[in-house]
Parts: sequence; structure tokens; C-alpha cells
Amino acid sequence: MKTNLKAVAFDVMETLFPLEPLRGTCQALGLPAAAVELWFARCIRNALALDASGIYRSFGEVARATLAVHAWDVHGATQSGLRAGWVSRQERKFHPLMTPPEATGWTLMDVCQKLLNPKTNPT
Repeated sequence: MKTNLKAVAFDVMETLFPLEPLRGTCQALGLPAAAVELWFARCIRNALALDASGIYRSFGEVARATLAVHAWDVHGATQSGLRAGWVSRQERKFHPLMTPPEATGWTLMDVCQKLLNPKTNPT
């Protein structure tokens, strides 16, 4: 059987790069061992959001900065030319590799007020 392969793709996570050894690191930091899956899911999501908007960041950069849950929404909106606000009550820290929001606040009302009145309610 002859084939004309142009490329071969590997799923390196959990194939060439096992997540299991990271459980000890999580536990040493006081996190539950199951935090590895959440961290990894966020890494993949954030890498896809950056790539979809044409921004490249190395895996190391994305992995070190993966802290927030909804930064990709703000990033995608701002990259599409929309104004964006971010409610920080859940994540507390905006993902440093994503395009920052125009306004941030603890509640949805805070963010809406800042977006509607940017001069009187700075971020």
C-alpha cells in the first residue's frame, strides 16, 4: 500500500506529555490533584482562542498564564472590534496573554456602568 503523506499529526498531550506527573506539583501548591485537568482544559481553550484570533504564544507562555475562565470571551470580542467588559468576581485576575477588557468590575452592574460612562467610571 503506497500513500503520499504530506503530514502526520500527533496528540502529544497524554501521549508524549503525560499529565500525571503534574499532580504532585499541584498537591505541593496546596491544590487538589484533580486541578491538573482543569489547568490543562484552560490551557487548550486559551491557546485556541489566541490562535483563532491570529496571535501565537508558546505552550509555555499559555501554560504559565492560564488562570482565568472567561478571558477568551473578552479577547475574542475585542479582536473582533467589539467593546468588552469583564466581571472579575470568579477569576479575580484577567489572563495576561489575552487582549484586556475596556472595563472590569466585581459585578455585572459595575462593568456595565463603566462601559456606559468610561470617563466617570474608569477601570
